[in-house]
Amino acid sequence: MASTYVSKAPLTVVRLAGGQRVNVHKGGHVPASADPADVKRLVREGYLEKVTVVEPVAQPAPAPETSAEGTIKDVLAAVGEDPTKAAAALETEKAGENRTTLVSKLEAIVASGTGDGSDNGDGDQS
Repeated sequence: MASTYVSKAPLTVVRLAGGQRVNVHKGGHVPASADPADVKRLVREGYLEKVTVVEPVAQPAPAPETSAEGTIKDVLAAVGEDPTKAAAALETEKAGENRTTLVSKLEAIVASGTGDGSDNGDGDQS
């Protein structure tokens, strides 16, 4: 967690370490290059306040999975010609609604391949 200063006033003029000035609108963060003495004065006078910034925790990306949710067309598009994905979707489908049209198409994809998932997109498993 890091700390920073934000403006409490509608507009606060903050002096930078190099002598320049910067306008900070209400709720805006004071630049790290601000003159520490000026920041201290502005806090004392009630123009700025110190806040703690909580860094968001990066969430891992969800693992890709094949789901039998959606229309038959959606499932077949997600599976493509990959027998491994088709097998996973088939198991999900058999456990759920069990749409016979989708089941037969998935079984055909599973039966057609080696299951190594090496489909190059042109229907040739080379």
